[in-house]
Amino acid sequence: MTGVSLERLADTFYPKPEPKNGTAYGTVEAVNADGSYQVKLNASATTTRCAKLCDAEVGDRVLVLIQANGHCAAIGRVGGSIRGTSVDSLWDSGSTSSVGALTLSIDWSPYKALLITVYSPTGAGSSAHYDTNVVDVDYTPARIIGNRELPFFRTVTLSPGTVSISGCNFYSQYNSSTATASNDYCIPVSIKGVY
Repeated sequence: MTGVSLERLADTFYPKPEPKNGTAYGTVEAVNADGSYQVKLNASATTTRCAKLCDAEVGDRVLVLIQANGHCAAIGRVGGSIRGTSVDSLWDSGSTSSVGALTLSIDWSPYKALLITVYSPTGAGSSAHYDTNVVDVDYTPARIIGNRELPFFRTVTLSPGTVSISGCNFYSQYNSSTATASNDYCIPVSIKGVY
């Protein structure tokens, strides 16, 4: 029979604690150049570098995952209001009158998307209304639509410092390959830039 040492008995009945993951709340004190956060954990007098796994700003409370290896990650912002996206007004026509193709001098480069609102007057059984279209600046040319009994559309093309909007067209019947021009609908009235 093999002898059992006291050390083996102690390891079996009283195992050494293994490092474990944990969590703590903290306050973001600074945002580092690489996007990580300097977080003051609870009552700590110093800050801890935390990988960014959530959106937060200086002063926000965050939940921090403290890994067994000592690395930390901010995994969630706690409470507060939901931050909205910044929207700038870039152009307003001031009119809902019929209009053909437009070429507008607009610096759209700082924005992720453009919100283009179009107007369609009463006609053909539909009441007057506005439609707002989202144009991702990374994917143009793009179509903007004014919904009616048939979709009326214009094409938006972006070039440096310029937003070009074509005249309005529509297909008079389903599965038609011939577009008909009609600048009386899908009239651009405003453009906003979204950060």
